[in-house]
Amino acid sequence: MANLTGEQSASLDEAGQLLKNGQLEAAERMLSGLAQTPGFAPTRLFLAKLCELLDRQGRDEEFLSRVNEFKQRFPRAHNPYMLAYLFFLRREDIPSAAQEIGSCPEQFISHIPTRAAVLYAEARLRIHQSHLSIDRSFRRPTPSDDAPLEPVDDLAICMMVRDEADVMMSNLLHHYQLGCRKFAVMDNLSRDGTASVVSRFARLHPDCTVLLVQDPIEGYYQAKKTQGLCRLARDCFGCAGDELRLIFPLDADEFVDLPPGVGFRWLVDRMIERESEVVVFHLCNAASSSLVHYDERQDVYGTIDVVEACSGQIVTKNTFNPRFVSGLTMGNHVLAHGDLSRDKIFVACEVGARIIHFKYRSPRHVASKILNGGQAVNATKLGQHYALHWRTAYADMQQRGFVVAEEMFESYCLATARSSGRLNIPPCRI
Repeated sequence: MANLTGEQSASLDEAGQLLKNGQLEAAERMLSGLAQTPGFAPTRLFLAKLCELLDRQGRDEEFLSRVNEFKQRFPRAHNPYMLAYLFFLRREDIPSAAQEIGSCPEQFISHIPTRAAVLYAEARLRIHQSHLSIDRSFRRPTPSDDAPLEPVDDLAICMMVRDEADVMMSNLLHHYQLGCRKFAVMDNLSRDGTASVVSRFARLHPDCTVLLVQDPIEGYYQAKKTQGLCRLARDCFGCAGDELRLIFPLDADEFVDLPPGVGFRWLVDRMIERESEVVVFHLCNAASSSLVHYDERQDVYGTIDVVEACSGQIVTKNTFNPRFVSGLTMGNHVLAHGDLSRDKIFVACEVGARIIHFKYRSPRHVASKILNGGQAVNATKLGQHYALHWRTAYADMQQRGFVVAEEMFESYCLATARSSGRLNIPPCRI
């Protein structure tokens, strides 16, 4: 922007606002007039606005020509690759979209959230291209022979939980069977005995180290709380001489699902082979297609009979080297860390791994989530747009009662069943 006069900068800003408002003809006149200004040389922002305009006008050949010009003029710029990625994605040309985002020079993106957005856009496309190779039901972890799956000393699972007593033992046992022996659980004001379930698991499995932390803060500050829990796990487990290679923040309704016959040791070995430090999983919603109401007396593997593929938005989750803890964002969907790079990321789907998300287990469970989510977010000073789904559902249940939870449970189960095995194009966004 340094070579633009004040008037030219104002014109470019105005063109951008016209584009934002959908006034394409006016934006074109503004950009054309700017280009004809004596001594004007196209800047990075000018080319970005021009390419966006051409794309939105459907002038495909001109768009591709200008994008190539953009790449040549500004070889370190990420903008033309992102524009081309979105162009091909909207046209359902996944290989071309993947090629563009995979060629983006991410090492030159100084803005950390933008770099993370680019890398996770690429990861989502890699997931989209490979996830159908996971053609199996959700089953109990079992070794390929009579020997138990090998324990892993350098991995810890961290969970922030609230009123998850129905599924807590199943979750801990599942990951124990995969080889995890270190758990850090932060219990946030549970009223259903969740903490007692965790303590019982610890007593029954003396070969595990289980940190149970009581969190008395009502507010919905998940990212900061989870960062704190991960640091606690890193420091506490490390003081015993077991330095962690991986920290895995999970929710109580999330189950790591690896290929049959292998456990966490296999996953860590795959990371070592690739010299990676972050594993990106995709989240697969799971449910009972017959609307079975799950509780702690039932077999979670027998209840889940449908698992969604990637029918809608591809949601990512991460396990990572502890040094990336400061980049942990809400929900553990993205790591916005200054040292994150393409060569450090390993996409789990490409070796047949995923996370099963048993999101809604019964109307009673849904009602509990609505109540807890609404109260927690209302206890913060965050904007009204924050966690809007919980605010909306909470207000609706306050007005209409338990029927809201029943409707949400049924809708979720039926939607998951309809989406099982379907494949849609990922959302057109970075």
